Amino acid sequence: MKNLIRKTYNKFLENYQISKLAIISLYQGWMNRHLFQDCEKYCMFIGYPRSGHSLVGTLLDAHPNIIIAHELDALKYIKAGFSSLQMYYLLLKNSQYFISKTLEIPVARFKWIVPNQWNGKFTNLKVIGDKKGDGSTRILKNNFELLQTLSSAINIPIKIIHVIRNPFDNISTMYNKSPSRSLEVCIDRYFDLCHTNESIMKLIDSNNIFLLKLESLIAYPKKEIEEMIKSFLGIEVDNQYLEDCSSLIFDSPNKTRNKTPWNEELIELTQKKIDQVSFLKGYNFYN
Repeated sequence: MKNLIRKTYNKFLENYQISKLAIISLYQGWMNRHLFQDCEKYCMFIGYPRSGHSLVGTLLDAHPNIIIAHELDALKYIKAGFSSLQMYYLLLKNSQYFISKTLEIPVARFKWIVPNQWNGKFTNLKVIGDKKGDGSTRILKNNFELLQTLSSAINIPIKIIHVIRNPFDNISTMYNKSPSRSLEVCIDRYFDLCHTNESIMKLIDSNNIFLLKLESLIAYPKKEIEEMIKSFLGIEVDNQYLEDCSSLIFDSPNKTRNKTPWNEELIELTQKKIDQVSFLKGYNFYN
């Protein structure tokens, strides 16, 4: 009974917050419509928890022509019927709010703000979007039609970034951050997201999906960032931007698999699952 009351109350709060933001964003979106008049593309993420989305979102948000919100959960507002201007306003405010709070924490600012660049700001806004990787995947799992709803609402091309890392490290980090879950549960959860993302990829033109391997980003940061932004999003980049972004990227992947209680049985089980997912081919426990 207590759980039912809690869920009902939380749902009430969520609906109240959405209704409140609907009114604010309707007015502010219209009043600030000139800021969004040159938006050419909408950028969203699909993926997995603890896979590097926050880093990639930070790099994109640092570009003077791009704003990427920090987990606004845009699909929730699209589902509620928000217009493009309402969405754009909320995305911009989310990015700015996240940066303002990050600046208050000395350690965080060196992790989530690219030095000398444009996080939370822009010159001419051409790409706008939301960094909500596994959250978007989970929402779309139960409602693939939301992609069409999103497309109709914003009426500009949707570009999807799919960030992956070695599944053994990804699953290990999920487990280490949520020790109440067993490793087996984390394995199942990870591959459930994989299969959902496979289904999403079948619905989208391959030209509108960019697969980014975290290991490649770490090994070749300038090359991967330029390909993601210039080739995929169609936005020019300069060398100073690439240099500054590269300074934020760690030197080597964090192999959390070595700090996690994997056994041969679970390694073999996971490897079989990896080999059945096209975009995971080549990954194994030992590479």
